[in-house]
Amino acid sequence: MSKTLHLKNSSLEREEIRHELFSNGALATLPKEAIEELAQGAKLEHYKIPTLLNAAHQPVEMMRLVVNGHVELLGRNIDGDEVCIAALGAGSWITWLGCFDDTPSHYDFYTSTNTTVISLPTKHMRNVANRYPELYQIAIRAISYRFRLLMEWTTDSAMLKNEYRVAKLLLLLSKLNASHGEICPIFYTQDKLAHLLRYTRQTVNRSLKLLAKKRLIQLGYKRIDIVDSDRMEDFINSGDLHSEKELEE
Repeated sequence: MSKTLHLKNSSLEREEIRHELFSNGALATLPKEAIEELAQGAKLEHYKIPTLLNAAHQPVEMMRLVVNGHVELLGRNIDGDEVCIAALGAGSWITWLGCFDDTPSHYDFYTSTNTTVISLPTKHMRNVANRYPELYQIAIRAISYRFRLLMEWTTDSAMLKNEYRVAKLLLLLSKLNASHGEICPIFYTQDKLAHLLRYTRQTVNRSLKLLAKKRLIQLGYKRIDIVDSDRMEDFINSGDLHSEKELEE
């Protein structure tokens, strides 16, 4: 059973919702009146333990903005094998595609421990978008950005090997967790990375230690931080050159 605290209709809740919406980078181009309308239909939710927000193959009825903690998108196959395709932290919206497309998601949405989100009914979001088309433009940009990251991974994951491939995934996961391409923490365990990469945990562990030794990343508890994104890009590009030489040979 989930431990959920709803902060209902208090002036403190209203002010926190308004503050988070007005300071959210994705909504920067939205008129003030539109953000006020979004705030009127929003509520603040706090989850003390990991909680299922939306089950796979069910319509997405609530749009959520992560205030703190993070929300994981989990995929499963018929054998019950699980993979975390994204762990979205503070400032992330979940999800623009689910909000404006009636097709049910293929993923479960789970909160981490002690996660706070702002929830808005997707119907309310659509009604506001109909009055303020700028909201559609925001959604299109966000969906396009994530699609470009996906295509980048599809291409490079086939070319890169070992620690270069691990580095590329970390860089893309960090960007996925951001609204404007900035570098953000990666909330992944080594087991989750191994499942996503289709590597053994030992291979991932060895690659992470190498990247940390090169001072490209910093390892923490269920968290990885990229220390220098430019140097990380250079390292990945050196892996591309290595792959090209192998093909030539």
